[in-house]
Amino acid sequence: MSKVFRRFDFRYFERFILPVLRIYRTAITGEINLVKCSAESPRPAIRAMENRGMLSGVSLGFFWSMLGFGTKSNANKEWMRDKTVSSYIEQAEVAIKKNKLKKAESLLEEALVVTKEVHAVGVTCVYDMLATLAFRQGDIEKAEKILIQVIDKLEEKGFSPTHNTVVNYSLKLARIYSAMGRDSLAESGFRNCLTTQKRKYSNGEKDEETTLLWLNVLFWYGKFLTVHKRYAEAKQCFESAYTLSADLKSIDSQQAMVMLYHLGEVSYVSGMEDEALKYLMNGVILGRAINSKDVPSYCAKIGLVYFQKGLYDEAQKWADKAKRSAMSSENKQVKKEAEELLKKIAKALKTPQKKLADPL
Repeated sequence: MSKVFRRFDFRYFERFILPVLRIYRTAITGEINLVKCSAESPRPAIRAMENRGMLSGVSLGFFWSMLGFGTKSNANKEWMRDKTVSSYIEQAEVAIKKNKLKKAESLLEEALVVTKEVHAVGVTCVYDMLATLAFRQGDIEKAEKILIQVIDKLEEKGFSPTHNTVVNYSLKLARIYSAMGRDSLAESGFRNCLTTQKRKYSNGEKDEETTLLWLNVLFWYGKFLTVHKRYAEAKQCFESAYTLSADLKSIDSQQAMVMLYHLGEVSYVSGMEDEALKYLMNGVILGRAINSKDVPSYCAKIGLVYFQKGLYDEAQKWADKAKRSAMSSENKQVKKEAEELLKKIAKALKTPQKKLADPL
């Protein structure tokens, strides 16, 4: 029987497919997907910014390929199945927002029963959300199994191990291994993803999706290296990621701020205070331009760097800025840090400096 294109029905698209696409986009931009690398940022404000800021590089092209084409006789069945799956995903998203994680998990598992095939609408989104839910509930091993399962299903469907969608899930798996403390597997996963994306980019695959995924690999590998105090390597990863971001339309100022913060952090702990100040100042400039609530964190860090350099007046100025900004944005954590820094500065200013001995 010959295959035919399904007639495009905008009402169907608007009611059933568009909600799934919105949910899928939410998942890939990190608002649903909260699986974290163990290389945590030093401040809660920056951790929260990463969760809402850094993209995961999932293939939207693959999402649309899942809409698929079928024979005319099977079209109605597939459409009904797609509609049912999208309904389950919508209900699961509502349950997640209400923190009813068990209910969300049950709904997503029902969606998988309906699909049975990897090309059904939203099926990888379902696996992604299930892995996230497992992680949030502390079942990291289950999250690992889900990610391995979806990678196997994709490869069974004919997807190459170098396909962006497969690499994306491999990256998530590496992050899971990092969270589990299985550092050897985590590093192997990060490096495989890095090598794959770098090779594709070098061979001319410089589309938004491929480049964005490479940036994402660099970012998370950089965080992994940071927690293991391999600061020079981490700095290279963050620098490469930041350089790539300039050519990506999908990277906004908030996401660029996250990379600048990490560059400032690894520079600071490596003893390169001037470089740290450069990155953090740029972060402040970007943050002020978009009225970011995360600017106080940068001001506090700048104050700390100046304090380390012994420039107490500058340190006090930036600590004051951090405190005032934190009070305006009701950021209690940064306010507390700024106040502690101001106390250290006051103590340092009161401490008499030792005079040098007169030359003979």
